Amino acid sequence: MRKFTAFACGTGAGLAAYYLQKLRDPQLAVHNSWTNSDRPISECALWDSNWDFRDPKSLVRPQKNDLPQEQNRYNSDLEKHVAKSARHIILIRHGEYLDVGDSDDTHHLTDRGRLQAKYTGQRLRELGIKWDKVIASNMVRAQETADIILNQIDYDKAKLKHCSYLREGAPIPPQPPVGHWKPEASCLS
Repeated sequence: MRKFTAFACGTGAGLAAYYLQKLRDPQLAVHNSWTNSDRPISECALWDSNWDFRDPKSLVRPQKNDLPQEQNRYNSDLEKHVAKSARHIILIRHGEYLDVGDSDDTHHLTDRGRLQAKYTGQRLRELGIKWDKVIASNMVRAQETADIILNQIDYDKAKLKHCSYLREGAPIPPQPPVGHWKPEASCLS
């Protein structure tokens, strides 16, 4: 019984100290160890679960009233707009590369990095997915990785899209916030 009493007193003393400090300085905010900000998250950083506009509720005219006929129409329209196929988004990081020199032009794949890309391409081919679109960063190592993978999956390299937004670095603060995130100068606009 003494152990329980000691625990309860210790917990009570800790809570009392916390609330006393909170009363003295109401601006003092307690954060989890991984967060670095008490600012609210920007709307653009939150995940949009209907990012591809395939949610049936976004494709159907809303109900005008609660009459059974209107509810039946709405439910019927929802059923018609349910997706009949799956969409795959596959994210692949470049292979191992040499980190020498001051510019991206010197960061080419190593032999191991080329082998990693080859094996990745072979595995993707085995999945049997029809590739509608392939987008790659314009970094040298990403371009080399994409080139090797595209050879393996028999994708027309002329259809490859290049995107500078996929360069290394975070374009927006991570959500949930993390304490170690430091934006690059180009991301601070």
